[in-house]
Amino acid sequence: MTKRRRTYNLGLIKATLPYSVNEITELLGVHKNTVSQWFEDGLRVNQDKRPWIVRGDELKCFLGARQNSRKKKCRLTEFYCLKCHDRREAYLNIADIIFESPTKLRLKVICAVCSTRMNKVQNTNNLEKIQAAFNIQKLEGEHIIECIDPSLNSDNGETK
Repeated sequence: MTKRRRTYNLGLIKATLPYSVNEITELLGVHKNTVSQWFEDGLRVNQDKRPWIVRGDELKCFLGARQNSRKKKCRLTEFYCLKCHDRREAYLNIADIIFESPTKLRLKVICAVCSTRMNKVQNTNNLEKIQAAFNIQKLEGEHIIECIDPSLNSDNGETK
């Protein structure tokens, strides 16, 4: 059985507040043994008196470092496959590009290993690099700013 790893909402942790073990378990929805394991893994705790106290900024830093260590940075031609749980290349380097806004586009591809759909958002400034790296099948989505005649509804009384 694989060990379950969680991602915690670090925004719930107030950096200026001290937390007891019970408060941490309620805040993050973990068992007290999990918090004890974090102490063994390096979370600093004030053990001068009971209950043990953890500073909020220490907790936030500790959990943030754990979560960031598990992230896998993908290159331009790589996508994270949710089925394979790893970085994968696109099948035959074929990609679809969908423009979501004037500054963002979405690349849609198929995993070369398991045929699962994958996608990621990129900046439109990378469009030339993307077109050089992939065989683009279709470009979709025209933003309203780029349209010649953006609206069929008119407020000035004219009809089309």
